[in-house]
Amino acid sequence: MFRVNYRRAASHLLMCAALAGSLLIPHADAHGAAHRAPISFTPLDGGKPVLPDVLVTALVTLPDGTVYAGGRVMVKSTYAFANPPVVPAGSVWLVSRDRGAHWTRRVSTTSVAVVQQAASGTLPWTDHHAWPADFTANALASDPRHPATIYAAGCTGTDALCLRTAGQYRLLRSTDSGATWADAIVFHTKALLYTSLANLTTNIAKTPALDAALRTGPSGLPGQALDVAIDPSNSARLYACMSGIGVLRSDDGARTWRYSDMPQFGWENVQCDLLIDPRKPAVVYSVDRVNGRVYRSANAGKTWAQASDFGYTSNQHLYNPTLINGVLYITGYNGIYVSNDQGRHWRLVIPNPVSGAMAEGIHGNGGWIAAFSPAASTLATGVYGRRDGQPWRLLVDTDRFGTVSYSGSLDDQAMHGEGARRMWEDHVGRIVFTSARAGGLYRWGSGL
Repeated sequence: MFRVNYRRAASHLLMCAALAGSLLIPHADAHGAAHRAPISFTPLDGGKPVLPDVLVTALVTLPDGTVYAGGRVMVKSTYAFANPPVVPAGSVWLVSRDRGAHWTRRVSTTSVAVVQQAASGTLPWTDHHAWPADFTANALASDPRHPATIYAAGCTGTDALCLRTAGQYRLLRSTDSGATWADAIVFHTKALLYTSLANLTTNIAKTPALDAALRTGPSGLPGQALDVAIDPSNSARLYACMSGIGVLRSDDGARTWRYSDMPQFGWENVQCDLLIDPRKPAVVYSVDRVNGRVYRSANAGKTWAQASDFGYTSNQHLYNPTLINGVLYITGYNGIYVSNDQGRHWRLVIPNPVSGAMAEGIHGNGGWIAAFSPAASTLATGVYGRRDGQPWRLLVDTDRFGTVSYSGSLDDQAMHGEGARRMWEDHVGRIVFTSARAGGLYRWGSGL
């Protein structure tokens, strides 16, 4: 694993608007779109966080304005010199019915500090045992045909990203908008370490390939679910990316699962992205964000092959695989890449605005929005935007909106270091959500 440690701005001597006006890097205009107005991007909610004390780790939006999110409640550290000054405590399930303006929350935790705060009235609290205590959501997916059915990929553990744990809960399923939850993937070994399929209780089909993957040692055990995706043509078919073993497939709404015919070696406890081709649902991509590898299955997960390791060879994390008119795009540190041969070869098609590192590129209506950290300390870390055929512009200096001095509303450095999600978009409402590991969820009105 590797990290990029670009210098952060100690102070910002220029106003956000001035930077946005000065940071214009020309690109070739293949579509003649230079006459269009620049992207608008404005803070909602008076520029204040709607969830100031929550580290949001997963979020999904629905067309009707419903937003589901999972995360951790952040409380002040008892250590005077802690950096950051807050630490994750209870796990929280969040629901909004008005595109994130207002939220209801359910907190579940074993943390004594959180229980004490709740009892004193300084922290909203709901006794909610169905959402597992200290469960960290890595990704959420909602069934488009049955919106009350939600899947939450994640794990239970004491660290916010489950990097040091192999907890009991991995993939959860709710059929009532998150009021109650049940295990969608069951995996329990009778001994401390895996010995054989006979000593395994699971709803994953016991096959020689699964046995071979599990025998690689503790690193081969599926300690957490990293991502979950629903087939757009068949709601009963799901894919779950698991640490240790790779991608599983279910054809019965997560009641049972099937592993690939051959072991998928090389999956560490790192973040993963799944992408199903809506035009050819049997084609599925899985991306190892931190190690920069792209995998592809052409037969609905029956077999997998590494399509490319260009992120690894070029020392880049990879983010957000996206299909646009059948063409595959992905975000790397150096900008946005395109592949015209289903992920085998990649070409940098939209470079960074200046020297720095990019993450979380989101394609909107006629352009891109991305998290970007310039190498120069005099330029701002934050959200940058680019209409097709126009140069990149700074949309918002997110360091100016942090709930604590440790980080802004979009901690770009944390995104790079952890390969973690920190930005999501409501395409219908044209709202972008940003979060940081020190807590605080912000909403931005987007022109894309």
